[in-house]
Amino acid sequence: MPNRAVVVLNSIRECCRNETVQKAEQVMNLNENMTTAQQARAIRSALELLRHEGCDTTRLMRRCNCVPRTVKNIARDYYRKSGGNLSEFARMLTEANIGGQMYVRDDVIFAEYSRCLCGMPKAVRNMPESYCECSAGWFDNLFSYATERDVTVEVENSILAGGEKCVFRITLGKLIQDEPEKQKAESLG
Repeated sequence: MPNRAVVVLNSIRECCRNETVQKAEQVMNLNENMTTAQQARAIRSALELLRHEGCDTTRLMRRCNCVPRTVKNIARDYYRKSGGNLSEFARMLTEANIGGQMYVRDDVIFAEYSRCLCGMPKAVRNMPESYCECSAGWFDNLFSYATERDVTVEVENSILAGGEKCVFRITLGKLIQDEPEKQKAESLG
């Protein structure tokens, strides 16, 4: 598994101004052989700094792209097998233990788990709740790939925010088209 602190720092480099990046590099103090607890402390320090600096940690943490290709392919296969039936799709994902307990209400998928599944918050006390945006990015990545649709993910509740469980609200939007197909469709219509 890649060093999560390095992944977060790379997102900071892409999302924040140079002065903030330099401060983050200093407080994170990264090295190649960091334990999970050291990575977690580095991430916690960076998120606290970013909050103080007024940076958009939601966008930064949602850049997480740690969904394995095999898991995305399984989810896509389930979506196709479900024929687009969201309840069936959610059931299949739940049974395969992909993304926690899922259910559908009013054409919205909810994913929840009663304990934090993320390794970093478990390794350190007082991880900022903005870390949960990484999971929102995970669900966005998984569902947009599987359904080939735009996806909106909201963190409804999280254990880090003091909730009893983590709850993510996943709404599917319009179909994503490849640019050549989109241009062809626009020229025909």
